[in-house]
Amino acid sequence: MRGHRTAVALWLTVAVCLSAFPAQAARLILRIKAVNPIENSQVVSIKSNLPQGVSSNDVAELDSLELGYDVQNDVYYVYKDVPLGPKAVEIFDVEINDIWVIQEPELNALSVQVGNLAAKLAATELVSTGNALRQQVDEALAQIRKVQAEHAIRPGVQPLQHITAYESNLKRLARVKRDVGHLENLVLETGQDPGTLVGEDRRALRLRRDIELPKDEYGTVVVRITAQNTSPTLSRLVDVSSPLPPEIEAGDVLDAGELSVGVDSETGTAYVYLDDIEVGAGESIEFEVKIRDKWNINGPRIAALLGNASNLVDRITKKEKFPSIEKQLTSVMGRLKRIAKEVGPDTLSSQYVAFYRDQAERVDAIEMEINRVRAALKPIEKTKKYGFPVKAPSMKTTWVIIYIILGFLAFLSLLFFLRWYGKTRDERMWEQLRQEREEGP
Repeated sequence: MRGHRTAVALWLTVAVCLSAFPAQAARLILRIKAVNPIENSQVVSIKSNLPQGVSSNDVAELDSLELGYDVQNDVYYVYKDVPLGPKAVEIFDVEINDIWVIQEPELNALSVQVGNLAAKLAATELVSTGNALRQQVDEALAQIRKVQAEHAIRPGVQPLQHITAYESNLKRLARVKRDVGHLENLVLETGQDPGTLVGEDRRALRLRRDIELPKDEYGTVVVRITAQNTSPTLSRLVDVSSPLPPEIEAGDVLDAGELSVGVDSETGTAYVYLDDIEVGAGESIEFEVKIRDKWNINGPRIAALLGNASNLVDRITKKEKFPSIEKQLTSVMGRLKRIAKEVGPDTLSSQYVAFYRDQAERVDAIEMEINRVRAALKPIEKTKKYGFPVKAPSMKTTWVIIYIILGFLAFLSLLFFLRWYGKTRDERMWEQLRQEREEGP
């Protein structure tokens, strides 16, 4: 039987390693130190969360540790039971790929796109707008590269500085994508093919993860909860209390068995509990709680998005002007179909939840792409009347029209004044003649 476990201090330091991986992308090292502070040998349990946003694919080396997933907090962590001798120390280096960097291919793609778009506007009345936006994007991309180079992983650059620089660059990148999206829309309005749409449009619909299934169409999964008595010699009364995953509400608990269902008044989290259950020495009791499966539900959403993408393809095909966007949507449909064929874990576990949460995020990205195309096509359709394309007037033409209208209104006002003035003069003359007749000779 394993030795007694005791709480120990756990130090987590972050170090940077460059020279160890000269042919690979930079990595950050999470250095975890397990310490036994007492004079006797014991088993030390270590557990450390990985930074938010790190997925299982981002972990390059576990150094004999195990990788787990915290369903409640949506983070991965590393853990292990380490047997240590008296006053012993053991160090584990977990290597994580550097995810806090905007990849150069993405920056290059935006640079190429904005150049192509500005060139398409060169022969139009929008040339000055196109050039101004291109300059703005080029300057922002240069700033992103500069900040990224200054805070790249190397000796002397703290990981926190590196991550902070990345977060500031994400804000710059968002502005760049909005500018690129504006350029794409301008090119579309001229009737030209802008290429694959990579910019953003604030008019695009928001994500709709709220597609609800009828209650009887949800699958059912089982949560297993264990009450354990660690005493090897004595029976004990054990309290059971276990929070349910954030997606699960109290009404999603279909059968709690012997347990009761509660809701945390502060967090709103549903949980199951049972007080004072007697558990024999060294024994454990397992409870099964049946709940609705709120994770493996991406199928209907994928089907709806496939329908939306197909409808957009039909509309674009009729225009016969935007083959790049048609190709983009065809690619989107292919990705959706591949996701629909994915097979996840069979039973509920942390891996099960992580798999379908990740799948939902990938569907999110595709939905945003479809919404972007739909937003770009709407203004084009509004400029059509009776099936004939109507080009939106330029700013100069708009002001000319306004001046013509104002001039016409001024002319009408002048005519009205002259008629009024003339009518008034005639009325004065007839009034004078009437008075003369009444007075007589």
